[in-house]
Amino acid sequence: MNNCNTPNHYFYTSYIIGVIINIFIINTLNNIEKDVDCKCAHNDKKKYLKEWFTFIIFFNTFFLLFFFISSYECYDIYHKENMNIFFMFLMVIIQIIMLIRLFIYVKWLRNECKCSYGTEEKIIYWYLLILFILFLTSFLLIIFFLLIIGSKLQ
Repeated sequence: MNNCNTPNHYFYTSYIIGVIINIFIINTLNNIEKDVDCKCAHNDKKKYLKEWFTFIIFFNTFFLLFFFISSYECYDIYHKENMNIFFMFLMVIIQIIMLIRLFIYVKWLRNECKCSYGTEEKIIYWYLLILFILFLTSFLLIIFFLLIIGSKLQ
């Protein structure tokens, strides 16, 4: 196996932070479910959200354990295999869809169902808003740089 040019510390740290954030999201969704006084929060807008974030926790934990016990020295080497690229692309697309669904649900709680909108939901709302702004900014910068590079090649 090739040696790592960059250490896996960033990879491990980002996965652990992701697991912590997903546990927080699941805990918040569980607290909303437990609140029997707030009937408006129990609807189809949150369908499959808790299940998806639970799956992501198990997936990320499995992925971390895989790297701890596997012969891969470097995440970059594993990531460059074609099947892994396709699988990760698919997971990212589904994750973006589920984050959008979570944002829509929390925004709906904020606007329509105030009895379930507390501090945890505010944290999730602002976290997702900042995340989407960063994602959109990165996407627009990539397009901008691709257009600049494309115009210089002509």
